Amino acid sequence: MCCLPVHTKKIQYQKSILAQFGQVLNGAGLLWGVGASAMLYRYGLVDLPNDIDIIVAEKDIEKADEILSSFGRKRLEYEDSDVYLTEYFYEYELPGLDVDLISGYKIVLPNGAYSYLFDEQSISVKWEVNGVMIPYSAIEEWYVLYQLMPNREQKVRLIETYFEKNGISYPDLLKRMLLQDCVPPDIVARTMKLLR
Repeated sequence: MCCLPVHTKKIQYQKSILAQFGQVLNGAGLLWGVGASAMLYRYGLVDLPNDIDIIVAEKDIEKADEILSSFGRKRLEYEDSDVYLTEYFYEYELPGLDVDLISGYKIVLPNGAYSYLFDEQSISVKWEVNGVMIPYSAIEEWYVLYQLMPNREQKVRLIETYFEKNGISYPDLLKRMLLQDCVPPDIVARTMKLLR
């Protein structure tokens, strides 16, 4: 029997790790969800996630940090960022995989800092990964978040193409993402055009 391609092995490994996380995070009753490239992968928009990004409610950050620290080595030093003012951002190094834990996610914009409201509504779907139900944050929310981040136009267009083919499942989440005064008018206009 032939060996699996490297790409397939990486995906299987990431799924295995994600399922292990999910089992423990779900068992602890935390409000969490997978975001960024691992979320895009689940929607079929990227071939291989860069890493696993886990978004967690601020009330659960300490417990989530404790859990993820048991899986891998936590990075202790971080560079200051001109783009992000996130309340909690931790990285864990596992063999061949980085995992980010994010809570109180904030993006610096010309008119202020955008705060990502991550709550129960943000979990739009749960998919089974290796027998464990994994919550995923809404693709609608990431459509706006990617527009707010620098150098993410390719991902914005991937999501737009997805919406054109599949429709928007949660238009109210898209609208909610635009409520903060600091959202640039061009992003509001682009998103509202998509909603029409």
